[in-house]
Amino acid sequence: MSWAAAHGPIKTFGLAGVCDTLLITNRAEIAQRFENRSSQLHLTCNNVFGLAAFEAAYRHGERWLDEFLVLISDNIELLRQGLSAEIELIAPEGTYLAWLDLRQLGLELPAIPGWLAAAAGLALSPGHWFGREGAGFARMTIAAPREVIERAVTQLATAAQY
Repeated sequence: MSWAAAHGPIKTFGLAGVCDTLLITNRAEIAQRFENRSSQLHLTCNNVFGLAAFEAAYRHGERWLDEFLVLISDNIELLRQGLSAEIELIAPEGTYLAWLDLRQLGLELPAIPGWLAAAAGLALSPGHWFGREGAGFARMTIAAPREVIERAVTQLATAAQY
């Protein structure tokens, strides 16, 4: 039986742009295919700093990660309790990116990014950036201090009233 698992501190420890992914497998040909494809995509540019960050995250990041997971959980609850009825939270699963369903606001889909910026004062990622299925949604990072999320919830709720 062949198996492979990819691991990386990129999202877990906030090291995007610093570290790559680690592949663990019991088959040399799987590792070779992974290496070939990574090379084709120019994803094999590790450096000493990235390797040190990778190792430090896994060796010494447990307490930080525990606290981070509590922060994410608390921020999800802030969104759940604070958003107006017109904005539905699609709770994240295994990530710190929440999806907000804005379709009940009654806005034309092209107007949503402008509404987010002008009315809510937020720079969220419009859902259509991630494909047609994302139209009418916005993606929001919740890997932020509680005060930032509280302010964002207040701004969204206030904007939704108008």
